[in-house]
Amino acid sequence: MTVDRAGVVLLHQQYGPYHVARARALAARLEGRVHFVQLASRQESHPWEVVGPAPRIDTVVDGAFESASKELVAARLRRMLDELRPGVIVIAGYAHPAMREAARWCRRHGAASILLSDSHHVDRRRLRVKEWAKRAWVSRHFHAAFVAGSTSAAYARDLGLATSRIWRGYDVVDNAFFAEAAASGKARGEAFFRELKLPERVFLYVGRLSQEKNLERLLDATEEYQRRAGARAWGLLLVGGGPQQPMLEDRIRSRRGIAITGFKQMRELAELYGAASALVLPSLSEPWGLVINEAMAAGLPVLGSDRAGAVFDLVFPGVNGYIFDPEDRSDLVDAMLRMSSDQVDRENMGTASRRLISGYTPEAWAATLADCIEVTVARRRAEG
Repeated sequence: MTVDRAGVVLLHQQYGPYHVARARALAARLEGRVHFVQLASRQESHPWEVVGPAPRIDTVVDGAFESASKELVAARLRRMLDELRPGVIVIAGYAHPAMREAARWCRRHGAASILLSDSHHVDRRRLRVKEWAKRAWVSRHFHAAFVAGSTSAAYARDLGLATSRIWRGYDVVDNAFFAEAAASGKARGEAFFRELKLPERVFLYVGRLSQEKNLERLLDATEEYQRRAGARAWGLLLVGGGPQQPMLEDRIRSRRGIAITGFKQMRELAELYGAASALVLPSLSEPWGLVINEAMAAGLPVLGSDRAGAVFDLVFPGVNGYIFDPEDRSDLVDAMLRMSSDQVDRENMGTASRRLISGYTPEAWAATLADCIEVTVARRRAEG
């Protein structure tokens, strides 16, 4: 069977708002060449609502990604690829069997395979034997990679991809949306904080309420910070849902200045960014941390864990935030005290955040991926 050398498939588990914003930009850049494919129509862990128009997206199976049979998804994807016959497949990861099946399809049919990844060395515990097996598989099945940042590029290189075959800039959000929605919705965000009886200034956490996010230690640190800061202490709002939500809600039930609210869609979330004073991300495991992009686009300083890949490319201590060790409570407390002190010009930090994130846009993402595709296809042709 021949493949369509001009055709590109962009394959994700499911297209949420981040993916759709990028897809719109790629569709405009590679007009008529891209097929957008998702393994499932929704994800239980991320009940997203897409903002704005979306290109056509082909779905392998209807229903929740988490409950779909992996074998069925892989088999149906293989049949879909047989019909589409792409010359390039851009594949989001290799953990799911269907993603590996897409890479094997490329190998069988002489198509180019490009890995999308934001994994890095310290986002989770790595076992040497498993890493060796990954290197053997990735180096055989992928011709290039489009990764999040510097730490992800180093990891992709360790998985056997040459530096010249690695492009950076994978993790972006719709900066313009977050900037506009944060500014226009700031008053609504402030009213929401008042409803929760939070102080005027608030540290904001956004993400899953789960163990790897290190939220129990964040609460420990916040309680110590508030004792030390006294009447000048900021509040803390946790935004998200997940398995730890009941436990965390029980813990803060009698605490003043700390609140939890459930999952928020993008516009509501942007309004909270507009009203907050700084983002705090305390994760023990975080490949990138797109909430850092969002907060910076909204003009917030960032307190970021050194386990989050984004901090090494986006957070500059003393310029637009601070970086801390998520296993050291005192380090986090000190960062919170510095951020809320009179010695820090938070307005300048917010301006710096907007400037530093300005190049991380869906349009830049599309330009980089288009270059990756063009160069990779040209190399494949030269290699015969």
